[in-house]
This record gives sequence, structure tokens and C-alpha cells, in this order.
Amino acid sequence: MKSRGFSLLEVVISAAILAVVLGALYSLLLASTRMTETEMSLRNAQFQLQERMNQISSEMRESSPSLVRLYAFSDPQMATTAQTLIAMVSARNGADEFQVSFAQPQWQKLVVYAPVFNSVLNVGELRRYEITPVPPEFTDPAVAPAISVTTETLELGSVSLSRNLGERVCLDFDSLTVTQNGTWFSLNLSMFRNTVVEKKSVDLQSGVKGRN
Repeated sequence: MKSRGFSLLEVVISAAILAVVLGALYSLLLASTRMTETEMSLRNAQFQLQERMNQISSEMRESSPSLVRLYAFSDPQMATTAQTLIAMVSARNGADEFQVSFAQPQWQKLVVYAPVFNSVLNVGELRRYEITPVPPEFTDPAVAPAISVTTETLELGSVSLSRNLGERVCLDFDSLTVTQNGTWFSLNLSMFRNTVVEKKSVDLQSGVKGRN
């Protein structure tokens, strides 16, 4: 019996079915790839926040709770306007050695964390500043140093700093808020991450107990 070949109609139908199947497979592969990229991006953001949280928490534990100053302010440029500035004394010198005399920390510098909006990159940042030596008003728990935040500067007692001169420790930053209850501090950090799907927020909360 002589076999006949495929008709043109059968070839067209087969090609159409194959195209639909391949299209569906490609869509599934693309969705899976996007999901993986999103998960990796969010995981990296979580890791960045955890690093910053560990850094801030460690410095707060080494400081004195009575010498950790919190200043709540609003920055209309930031996505989340409510922010907190942290200013705390540190006994670590330029060689990162903790200085002690007669079992008491010898304060070497003032460490400041403050969010700032980068108008060039159009994103929020968290920046870290160091002031050496420590302004005297920040070493006396009975004194409440004047602190204010303007669009361009940080006014910390007798010291004025440009908000853009600190060390950038986190980009795509959304907010830093801190509250104090005795020697305990509650920290909340959040940042945005632009994934291949959408812009998402990553949040991290932690409690810190200051030294006695």
C-alpha cells in the first residue's frame, strides 16, 4: 500500500500546535526565571539589612544607653518621611581598638547614623558619620545636645556636617526608626528593592540591650 505524505493543511495545523506548546513552555520558563531573580534580589536585600542591623547593634551595645541620642525627624524627599538619627559615643580608636582606663570606656569618637536622600541616584541611603574627638556635650548624660536635620546638614551640638559626606552603608534605603525603653532599644530598618517583577519593601526588626 502506497503511503501518502502530509497535506499542507496538516503541516500548518501541526506547526500551530507546536508553536502553542513551545510558547507555553517559554512562558513557564520565563516566569520561573523571574521568580528566581526576584527571590535572589530580595534575599540579597535582606542580607544587606542584616549586616547593617548587626553593625548598628554592636556599636550600640558597646556604647552607654545614657549616651545614645535619638532624634526623630521628617525628610519629605524620602519615600517614608519618618526617620531617626542615632548619635552614640564609641570607645574604639582609629585602629578599631576598644579603649579602657580603670575599667571604664574612654570615649574616642561620636558615631552617627542618618538616612539621606540621594537626588542624583533618586534613592534613599543610610550613611554613617564619625566625629573625632567626641563633642563634650555628647559625653555628659545630664546634657541634651541640640540636634537638628536640614536638607543639607546635620547639626550635632557644636558640630555641623554635610549629609552627603558620611560613609554610605546602605543604598535603596527606606527608613530607620528607633525607640528606647531604659537600656533597651527597638530598631526597625527597611529598604526597597526593584525586582524584575515589581518594587518591593524589605523590613528588619531587632531589639538591642545597651551596656550597664
